[in-house]
Amino acid sequence: MNRNNLFHYHSVRYKLIDKFKDKKWILYGELCSGNNKTYYLHMSKSIKIVKLYGGENPMHKLELSVHENQSKETDTSKADYHGWIDFNRKNDLCMVWPSQMQSEMCFPYGSKAEEEVNKGIKVRLNVKVLD
Repeated sequence: MNRNNLFHYHSVRYKLIDKFKDKKWILYGELCSGNNKTYYLHMSKSIKIVKLYGGENPMHKLELSVHENQSKETDTSKADYHGWIDFNRKNDLCMVWPSQMQSEMCFPYGSKAEEEVNKGIKVRLNVKVLD
């Protein structure tokens, strides 16, 4: 990718992210722990789906929003949530994972390839526990 294309890609990407800065999604997740961290897995709009895929850990109602800083988290002691805003599913938030690496594994050719064909956008997220 040449320099002009790279600039255009990032310019469009940040305009799209800005479009969702005030959006909130309510999902349920299972509280898990490992590697000296606690984090949420199996996030879904339906608590039944979380229970289906989850274990015996506590389930929580969560509010997710686009993080104001889209750069990679430097504090490795806490989860750094990333998710996919799917343009084909009415801007639904899906594939939410507690690390960028786990999120990237959802895309065979990487999230950037999917963004370039306007299927959606990968975003860094804030997670707030509601209950």
